[in-house]
Amino acid sequence: MRRWVYLLCFGPDHELLTVRQEPGAEPALPRTRRRERETYVQAASRLMTACTMRPGDAVARIGSLPLWSPAGRCEIRVFTGHTRELFPVRAGGWEPWEDVLPRLAHPVSPELALFAKGYVRGWIPDGWTTLDP
Repeated sequence: MRRWVYLLCFGPDHELLTVRQEPGAEPALPRTRRRERETYVQAASRLMTACTMRPGDAVARIGSLPLWSPAGRCEIRVFTGHTRELFPVRAGGWEPWEDVLPRLAHPVSPELALFAKGYVRGWIPDGWTTLDP
């Protein structure tokens, strides 16, 4: 089973960091695959260090999902992060979170937009939250 870490990185006015795998592609969340013997938190820290941000207070746990290819299934953790400055992004950028979430390439979960909204508005509790696949 593949294990992925996604990042909801918010800028100072709740802009969301997106990346694009190729020019003209739909936006996607920054992500990394969890390495063998690495925890989800360690994988998220590795991803956040590459993007220069501080961790947020909430994490969404998504159980076993069918993978986007016939190769198998995957587990996903969506970590929140914050940055004080909108740093340049080589292949992607910063967009209002309400606008970008419906257009994400390979949506992680239908509940991701609700999770982001609840996090930004303060009604998602700190800690781990499970989203149904």
